[in-house]
Amino acid sequence: MITERRKAKHGEPFRNFTADFVNDHFLGKLPSAEEQMNIPELHTPAAQRMQELFGCPEARRHLTSYGWMEGMPVVFAHACERVEDIMGLVSVHGRAVLLVRIDGQTNDLQLWHISVPSPIFTRVEPVSPESTIQDLCVRHPKSRLTPFRVAFWSHSAAIHEIPLHPYTN
Repeated sequence: MITERRKAKHGEPFRNFTADFVNDHFLGKLPSAEEQMNIPELHTPAAQRMQELFGCPEARRHLTSYGWMEGMPVVFAHACERVEDIMGLVSVHGRAVLLVRIDGQTNDLQLWHISVPSPIFTRVEPVSPESTIQDLCVRHPKSRLTPFRVAFWSHSAAIHEIPLHPYTN
């Protein structure tokens, strides 16, 4: 499943969409490649790169070794978006997600595994309301299962980076 917040034309607010790269699409069955040509949400460079990544068996094995599972929701976020906004999208799924952080200037991708909030993780202070996804990711470089929390979560969740597979470079 994939969730992306995109700006509409002429500076309108972000909008969300959800799709599953396995069998379903947010409008029903996942369309064929020809039919996808008419779905603008799946034309973003980041979504196309993720489709290529999910289509490569080596890359899928690599992602699996870092906690990704078939059908795991994917949430796209620009580096400048607020952590609380993105974690609201993460919360909707009710399970661990693959966060794809997009660098606004270079369009580079970073992949992060975010667990569900759980009492098994050390309860930490919530991130500040102004914190961006970039701030969160910079705080947790190359760490394994580092706890973090947003104000509306009772428990902490864990985040860890998934190094990009050589296929994505």
